[in-house]
Amino acid sequence: MSELPFTELNGKVIVSLPRDLERDDWMTLREQIQRQLIDRGLVHVIIDCSSYAMLPSVAYGAFAGLARDLNRVRGSFRLRRVSENILSVLTRTRLDAVMRVE
Repeated sequence: MSELPFTELNGKVIVSLPRDLERDDWMTLREQIQRQLIDRGLVHVIIDCSSYAMLPSVAYGAFAGLARDLNRVRGSFRLRRVSENILSVLTRTRLDAVMRVE
């Protein structure tokens, strides 16, 4: 997995999810965000989900871990441009309380 495409704007970082993520890539994604962003003090992270209509279960686990990591350093974690399917999963699993949607 190559470096993450992200844009920094007003103290927030917007990460565009690559379209070709495999099952094992989701945990690597979490590690990359830790290394590329959080370790550099960029702790307000927004994940743009517009490339996905559905997410694998491992993605929700990786995102929940990121939300927890960012909360520990007084950061924030948001998802944006989520599909109705993703929003439905977040609501049914109550992950919408951990992963805010904008």
